[in-house]
Amino acid sequence: MIILCTFFVRKIKGAIEITYYYELLKLIRDGKPINKWVYKALDRVPHYLSTYKYNRDYVTALINFIENNMYLQKGGNGKLILQTEQKFWIEMLGFEHDDGRPVITDLAIILGAGSGKSTFLASLSLAVMLVGSHRGNDVLVFANSIRQAHELFRTSTEIVKDERSSLYEFYKRDLLEPIINKIRYTPTNSVLEIKAMDNRTADGVNVRMVVFDEFHAYTTNIIENVRKSTAPKRKETGYTIVYSSTNGQTRGAVFDDYMNKWQKILTGETDDDTIFPILYGLDNASEALDPSQYEKALPFIKDISSPDIILDMVTKAKGNPTAQAEILAKTFNIPQQEYNSLFTSDVLLNSQQKFEHIPNGSSVYVGYDLSAVDDLSTIVFAYRNLKGQFYITGHAFIPETTFNNRTSREQRERYAKFIAQGTLTLVKEPTVQGKTVFEYMQKYTKDNGYTISGVIGDNFYNREFRDAVSTNYGEDTLKQLRQTVKYLSEPLKNIKASLLSNNLFLDSDILIWNFANLRVKIDANNNIFPNKEKSSDKIDFVSATIGAVYGFLNEDDATAYEW
Repeated sequence: MIILCTFFVRKIKGAIEITYYYELLKLIRDGKPINKWVYKALDRVPHYLSTYKYNRDYVTALINFIENNMYLQKGGNGKLILQTEQKFWIEMLGFEHDDGRPVITDLAIILGAGSGKSTFLASLSLAVMLVGSHRGNDVLVFANSIRQAHELFRTSTEIVKDERSSLYEFYKRDLLEPIINKIRYTPTNSVLEIKAMDNRTADGVNVRMVVFDEFHAYTTNIIENVRKSTAPKRKETGYTIVYSSTNGQTRGAVFDDYMNKWQKILTGETDDDTIFPILYGLDNASEALDPSQYEKALPFIKDISSPDIILDMVTKAKGNPTAQAEILAKTFNIPQQEYNSLFTSDVLLNSQQKFEHIPNGSSVYVGYDLSAVDDLSTIVFAYRNLKGQFYITGHAFIPETTFNNRTSREQRERYAKFIAQGTLTLVKEPTVQGKTVFEYMQKYTKDNGYTISGVIGDNFYNREFRDAVSTNYGEDTLKQLRQTVKYLSEPLKNIKASLLSNNLFLDSDILIWNFANLRVKIDANNNIFPNKEKSSDKIDFVSATIGAVYGFLNEDDATAYEW
């Protein structure tokens, strides 16, 4: 590899000007682990050294400004000392064309969560705005959410207002003015502005630097909007776009398109000196169990935390596919599918083995998921004892015509087993009637002496069922559960936590099968949402169980959810 021999080097044009690249090579020579993509990125540096001039003064000014004026705002109380690799990132901004425009207009830094990214971005943004500042030396940071925008602005403001820093003197003299999501440098009227990502605010941009933070969550490509808006206005001075993100779990969107482009550049399939990607991450999932490899994804882990803490997090996620997928994607930058299993077979079977009969005379919540077409319809009965443990039992219905004509051989064999076990009923009608489900609910609760505390589900279909519940049990008994992240995520998280802690028990094979089929989507805010289309088979019992558990959660805190 080129990088292993460049340390011992022949003289390259500009080689004496660049420092931290060679310091990083020393660390690698001495055993610091890096992945294949970082190797490939470092292999590109000699080309820049031999092709372009290097502005050492600008890079040194940026680094010195950060280290001399900025203090840690969390995780420590001393001056911010940049790590060798952070200095290398900044170093790459020093390559210039003969007219002074930056060569690298796109610097992509993809690294694991917990790497001090917010502090670094805030510090770099302030430095770029202030070092050699002139009118129009603006910096714009796009966060992936309003919450993240507030966090970045808070960090930037705390750096400016820190009394240990010389920037505090600027602040006292009104030379630096923090205002809503902006910090203005009044002598040149330059602005550091932090915005939540959306297309509307990307129009009309004309800045020295743009930072896209956590853009793995972007579902629309505002990056090209910014580029098209800025490039014509910056023909003389140039501009730089910095991307900073984990890998995340939003697949098939903006992030994947850019990762594909960056990897083609690193493999040499695409030739583009304006883009310099540095893609940290483990080389494979098995390395998640080897703390000696964690620096591949978290290059400063030994300086800001401990690999053992991360290993403990990995160990605790065993048996929890959703948590494992999140760790692999966000901590180790190993791409994961957007939809993941939520429950393992071991956890589900354990819950069935420990199921006890719901005591006669108990109060129960009823959850339902009734099909509007000729498909499976389900109803569950949920009981919670004084220890807070949930017991779930249920029943399903399917039209005979569907069973005979619209199922595979494997499905028919499975359904036949459930019919024999008494948990699935074939109905003569072409669709499952609301009256059929209501009569089953009424008989089952009466036979067991259960009192119905609430009947909860989606109101979109099943008017016949809802009317029967309202007529026989009162309108207040019937509750609606909207099928949105806001209403489904918390009960589903509660179900997962209860299953993992042996506090939720399922009574039958048909419930176990349904729960094992579930696939969920995890959004940028760690909300989880069940998805029928991506699930491997039916999940109607899961939807019905969410409704029943929702009833108990609402009972605990009547202000927590809107009906």
